[in-house]
Formats: sequence, C-alpha cells, structure tokens
Amino acid sequence: MGYFRKEFLAPFILLCTFGPIADAQTTYTITNLGGLSDTQFANATSINDSGQIVGKSANHAFLWENGVMTDLGTLGGNLSAANAINNRGQVAGESSTASGEMHGFLWEHGTMKDLGTLGETSCAYGINNRGEIVGASFGKNVRGGAVLWKNGERRSLGDLGPSGSGSTAIAINDKGEVVGVSSGFATNGGGVVRAVIWQRGAIQDIGTLGGRNSTK
Repeated sequence: MGYFRKEFLAPFILLCTFGPIADAQTTYTITNLGGLSDTQFANATSINDSGQIVGKSANHAFLWENGVMTDLGTLGGNLSAANAINNRGQVAGESSTASGEMHGFLWEHGTMKDLGTLGETSCAYGINNRGEIVGASFGKNVRGGAVLWKNGERRSLGDLGPSGSGSTAIAINDKGEVVGVSSGFATNGGGVVRAVIWQRGAIQDIGTLGGRNSTK
C-alpha cells in the first residue's frame, strides 16, 4: 500500500569548504539482526531511542531488542509487517486477518490489536510517543484516504480534492502534526501527487521545487 521508494541519485559529492573541517569522525558498528527463520530475509523499518527495532522477517512482523528477535504474530492470517515503533515500545503496522483482509494494528505488552478500517483494508505507517497512529484505509465504494487512530477512534484526514483519488498519512509527531501524500489534486494539466501536512484538522499542499509532483 506504500506509494514510493527511496533512491540515491547522486553519483558524486561536491565539497565546498568555507571553514575548517572537524577532525572528529563518527564510527559505526554493523550488527546482523538475524531473522525469524534461517532461510528468510529480515527487513528493519524503524528504531526508537532505546534501540528497539521493528520490521518484517519470514512474512511476520518482528521486534528486535538486546539481541533477541521476537515474532509479533498476526491478526489471524499469515502475514504481518511492523512499520513504526515509538519510545514507549508501541508498534504500528499491518497484518492479514483470518478472512484475508489487511488491517492496521497496534502491538503493545505482547498483544496485537486490530485497528479496524474505514472501508475494507487499512495499514498503519506511523506512531508518535502519545500512541496516536496514522496510515490509510481503502475499500470498495469508499474513497480511500489517510486515517488517524486516536483514543480508540478512527478519523479520516481527507485529501486535496476535489477530484482527488485518495491520500496516505506516513508519519506523526508528538504535536499531532501529520505528513504524507495526496493524489489527484485538480489542475489544468490533470492530476498530480503532492506531499502534504495536516495541522489542526486542515490539509496543506507542501508544494514542489519547481516540478509537477512531490512525495513524502
């Protein structure tokens, strides 16, 4: 359900020096997180300030902590993926249900909770330290779009419209500001895709750097 991929587009780096360059260099250690199965890959998607890591391995969401990878399970189906973790250790993601639909989930204290949908399917992409979750929900005869899960309720965040085909919320900060994308914004040249921000209940087009489209 995600819209875009990140790519590196710079074949070289040009350095312009206007002052002294610090001698100190940051060093990193690469750690193999392993996997939930010896024959399956693992994909890490998010990390919090305590070093807890979440992602997907062997078609299941995982939580990695202190060298141990834990299977977070599913909502009754065969698939799940963890997309975000906050500093409280709460995890947001998506999972198949027993009926085969994909639903967003919140995992905490060893339990995976179905967040429900505004249509037939949903996915949770981001969570802040207050436990507020954002993502998207879609369904037949339902105009799909960005969703905020807050205090046990689901609320549509809307899109740029009026001919928009939908939107997706990707991340939320502790102030409740949400960022994502909205497609179908009406122009004389047809539909486009734009990066957007939701603040105080209103959506705003972030704009572009001169081109037609922008993304998260």
